Amino acid sequence: MEVNMESATANSVDIYWNRSAGGITEDNSAIIATFIYMQGGNYETEKYVYNPFGEILNSGFSSSSDGVPGSTNYISKTNITIPNNTKMLRIRPLYNKASIKVMPVGGNLPVQGYSSRCAGTLGNLKRVVEVAQTNPQLPPIFDYAVFNNDDTGLSHL
Repeated sequence: MEVNMESATANSVDIYWNRSAGGITEDNSAIIATFIYMQGGNYETEKYVYNPFGEILNSGFSSSSDGVPGSTNYISKTNITIPNNTKMLRIRPLYNKASIKVMPVGGNLPVQGYSSRCAGTLGNLKRVVEVAQTNPQLPPIFDYAVFNNDDTGLSHL
């Protein structure tokens, strides 16, 4: 999932995951959240990795809090401060599929897309058309691109 952060006024975001609604609970997933931001004319990343709520795994991941399933229908929650000059936030579930919800705290997020609903009736015949269009997003392979956390660059061994 990708969230456009280009003109966000929020100070932080609440991220909810592992939906529980209608008697159905998703399998527990961890998440990795990556902020992509500009610093000194270069793109930089800041990554956060969280275990699902109530899971103590030997993964080195941070713990999440209770998403309060009765009010939000999500089991896991975390709050992350948005780095300055953030362009986008990418969130990927680990271990299992997960429904993910992102809510701004202390401001707003820019428009993420558009939705239209149109209904028409002719006699006894009624039709409804719904269309949703999200902003352009990077392809999923972006999350698996070569990563080097060394200032010297890649070298051939």
